[in-house]
Amino acid sequence: MKTRMMICALCVLALCLVGCSGGKEAVDGQGEEPQPAGSVQPVRLTLDSTIQLRGTAEKPAPEWGEDPVSRQLGDMAGVSVILNRNQDDIMGDSLADVLIASGEFSDLIYVSTQEDIAKLANADYASALDELAAEYCPTFWDAFDPMIPLNNQAEDGHIYALRKGYRDDRFYDDPDLPLAPPRMMALRTDWLEEMGAELPQSVEELEGLLYRARDRAGELGTSVPLRLTGPLDAPLTDWMGLAQEPVWDPAAQKVCTPYRERRWLDYFLLLNQWYRDGVLGLPWTAYIARTRDSAFATAYDNQKIYAAEALFVLREGAQEHDTPFPYALLEEPLAYQGQIAPYAADHDAYSTQVSVHTGAIMISKSSLKQEAAIRFLHFLAGEEAMEMVRWGVEGMHYERTEAGDIRYLPEYQYEDAWVFYTNPPKMRKAGIDYWLWVEDATVNGRLDASPEAYYTNSDRIALRAMEIRAGQRYKTYAAQDRNPVLTFAELPSGHGLYEASQRIAGVWLDAAQEMVTAPSGEAVIQEWETFQQQLIQEGIDPVEEAMTQRYQEALARYQAAGFFLEE
Repeated sequence: MKTRMMICALCVLALCLVGCSGGKEAVDGQGEEPQPAGSVQPVRLTLDSTIQLRGTAEKPAPEWGEDPVSRQLGDMAGVSVILNRNQDDIMGDSLADVLIASGEFSDLIYVSTQEDIAKLANADYASALDELAAEYCPTFWDAFDPMIPLNNQAEDGHIYALRKGYRDDRFYDDPDLPLAPPRMMALRTDWLEEMGAELPQSVEELEGLLYRARDRAGELGTSVPLRLTGPLDAPLTDWMGLAQEPVWDPAAQKVCTPYRERRWLDYFLLLNQWYRDGVLGLPWTAYIARTRDSAFATAYDNQKIYAAEALFVLREGAQEHDTPFPYALLEEPLAYQGQIAPYAADHDAYSTQVSVHTGAIMISKSSLKQEAAIRFLHFLAGEEAMEMVRWGVEGMHYERTEAGDIRYLPEYQYEDAWVFYTNPPKMRKAGIDYWLWVEDATVNGRLDASPEAYYTNSDRIALRAMEIRAGQRYKTYAAQDRNPVLTFAELPSGHGLYEASQRIAGVWLDAAQEMVTAPSGEAVIQEWETFQQQLIQEGIDPVEEAMTQRYQEALARYQAAGFFLEE
């Protein structure tokens, strides 16, 4: 391993410093003292970042740059990254606002929110990556999918930031990599067996099971057969072909929000009937799940997974249990009215959820080491560096299972009793993810496809395996409808109609709650009509017009590059 790493260090040093053909032959002489012949000192690049380094007294965070991953990557790249500011230094403040107010910028800037990206990714504060690549690293874009420059192009035609989160063709072409469904549902298999029933194949079969479970609730030990975290947090909407996000309507030639799609009324009437018949419990909360027996069926929105974690009542010390995990996810979409035609789509040009998979890297306009910085980003985009940043070092942090999956070594896994849904804190992984400023969906996907990457709890591994299979199936449907241009239809904060769009989204959530819990079907219909009037009063028409304009402007950029010409 050491020999291999030494060879890699020498080879990648050459790549980082000289490998991008064009420009100067070395980058460590910008503003630094000449080095004696035969010596190569690492290039020092400074960083402002929203990354947090806090650990716990028992498991302190590794000191910046001293963790094994950072040391090996630094040696391989011939770069020393000095952290100037990070989120721990400015708790409660916007990093972009702090930098702009101070007027002092590091060589590299990494921020995690779309608001901070919008403030900094422009000609006032960031260097144009396309210009730096053309001058110093002509092969820079070879490491990226052709769509990525378009996803990151600013209105002036330049690229000031590289955002994370795009899932390219390589990701979609690998059937083993999952795309997490936005909403999922689980059923109690032991209660199914007790009722002599199989997993449902249609919404209608699911409905029959829920009523049967209601009639035997006391015997089964549950008060409400189906629980939701909220009125929209069920895959029923997907199975019924209903979009919960804006879509492009080719017939009307406009962006349409989901709020006026009348087929939603069928959904609300169905759930309202279930609610009034005692089949559906709403709202579902983590507190309720922890203090009652689990429902026969549970559905949840993956974005609310922190609450839904308690749904499954995973058993501590599950390695000691011989009985199977008593829940089954519905991995395949259910048929509705005789058809399997779920709504599944991937319209993300980049991730909008604040997490390790969110953010953008920039090179500051004031940096005196722009050549070194662009070559360093080129190095990080390479597969070996990408895998080390995302996974760690094989043999030091993780191993391969017999199936070829990634499994972290025991000291980096959750204890058997740890059953929470969130991923292990990166502090547990000795610096893994610290340098995750450029990413690759396939590298992320290989880790996501491993059911036992972090866990020893057999219940948790069984559940994770079901999630992966569900994600693999969901991806086959989402592949049929991928349109990253829709990302740009979203109205950003600061847009004149942004507040109106947010009010409309709030009215939608309130109306959904009212319709599901209405006292009668007639009341549901009345609530729907009232909601439609509210949409007009709040300005749904100008909002959709503005979204359509933004979409068409972005679409023209993609079409000029040869994409989405059928639009």
